Order: sequence, then structure tokens, then C-alpha cells
Amino acid sequence: MKEEITLGQKTFENTTISGASRVTWDSKILKIPSMGDLLLGQIVSVSEKIATVLVSLIIRIIEDGNLEKIRLLKPPSPTHAYIFKGDVKFPCVNLSDILKLGDLVLGRVKVDWFKPVFLSLDTEDTGVVSGICSNCGAVLPTPRDLASNTLVCPRCKSTRKTKVSKLYEPIIWREIHLTNRIQTLPPA
Repeated sequence: MKEEITLGQKTFENTTISGASRVTWDSKILKIPSMGDLLLGQIVSVSEKIATVLVSLIIRIIEDGNLEKIRLLKPPSPTHAYIFKGDVKFPCVNLSDILKLGDLVLGRVKVDWFKPVFLSLDTEDTGVVSGICSNCGAVLPTPRDLASNTLVCPRCKSTRKTKVSKLYEPIIWREIHLTNRIQTLPPA
């Protein structure tokens, strides 16, 4: 199965993907995270120095001459990745101060020779793409100023500082995540 979608200048409403002109879903490509891939996933555990991400989508950018092709790959089985405090490039005492359970993050594969892979949130594109309020559970809307790295809950008005991706669009990323995540059943 192969499906191609041609992108215009804008995608995700107000965020551009520079140089990208094709997004391809391809079921014949090896679906293992590789160095440089972007991974979309949900934070399933977070502590002082490490966070675990349940990966729902692999985004692979392939240069083809003057074109960049974006391939969206669904992992064939539950895939996890780790984010270490030093790979976030955001000032914090504890990683749990800026990443919360349920947040969706977009991270770049930093180390792929060890499974699960290690992610880095060191560019403008990487970081939280959809946040959850840790007080009331509401999805946090896109901040007016992405550079402030501050998310405000519309329900309880609590605020939090986090590493916000410039691609922050909670509705779109949540839909992509829910469509592609692998359902795991709890033990009997």
C-alpha cells in the first residue's frame, strides 16, 4: 500500500515544513526507527532524569535530488523510546517538571543502535506537540507565543513551562497519534 499526499507551502495550518513537497505512507519500508528520524509518541512514564515514550509514528525524511520526501511509518509492534534530561535542551531541575504523563512529543532519534532508541528534543521542531494539564487533564491549546514555552490550561488556568515544538498543534497531533497508535491490552 502506497499513498502520496502533495503538500503546499503550509501544513498543520500555520506551520511550514521547509522544502517538503511529498508525504508518503509506504508499507514496504523497514519500520524501525533510524538515526535522524522523527518519532511521535506519548509520554508513559517520567522521572527526574528520564522519560519513556510509547511511539505511534515514525516520520522519515528522505532527500531525493531537490525534493524532500516525508515517509510516515507505523511501527509494527509497540515501540518505546527514552528521553534523557540532558537531551532536552531546556532548563529544568527535574525532567518531570517539563514533561508530563499523556503529553505527545516529537523527538529526533539520537541513538538507534540500542533498543529502545534514545530521542533528543534539541531543535525547534522537536518537543511537546500536544500537552495535557496535570491538574485537570484538559488538552492545552496552542500558546499565543510559542517562544515563551508556556502552556496555559483553559479550564483551571494553571500554567507550565515546557519545551514546546514550533509544530505545536494539539488537535492535529492527537488525531495522528490516535489513528496510528498500537493498542495494548492490560494483563488479565
